Amino acid sequence: MSAGTLLSKTIACLIVLCATLAPVYAEEHRLSRKLAQRLIAEMEEIPDHMVTIAFILEGDVKTDKGGRHEARPSSRVYYMRRIIENGHPRRRSHSQIFFHDPDLGWFLTVTTRKPYADHIEIWSEKRGYLCIE
Repeated sequence: MSAGTLLSKTIACLIVLCATLAPVYAEEHRLSRKLAQRLIAEMEEIPDHMVTIAFILEGDVKTDKGGRHEARPSSRVYYMRRIIENGHPRRRSHSQIFFHDPDLGWFLTVTTRKPYADHIEIWSEKRGYLCIE
């Protein structure tokens, strides 16, 4: 077998291997409805059953106005949340962006401005709740 034939067969095998493993990697890093529901419920401080996931859009999020920084992978989750308004139960629609990080897993974050310090609150798959001041 010539070196050229061996090289082309090796390249073909690598292409097949990559094509086979890519969906597995993507599936491992896909945000599940159950995890999204749990983290949103923790953020909203309500029981899981009060959050209904409508749909999840997977993609990349541009995190600054100039579009220079993208977060990959990320997902936007649209959901309904039960609340009590004026003593009456209501369902309101919301959306939340989830990001993925090797240390945190899937997470969502809220930044709040306080008079004495800003807070970054994080609800994550692997590390739970974090508050950074």
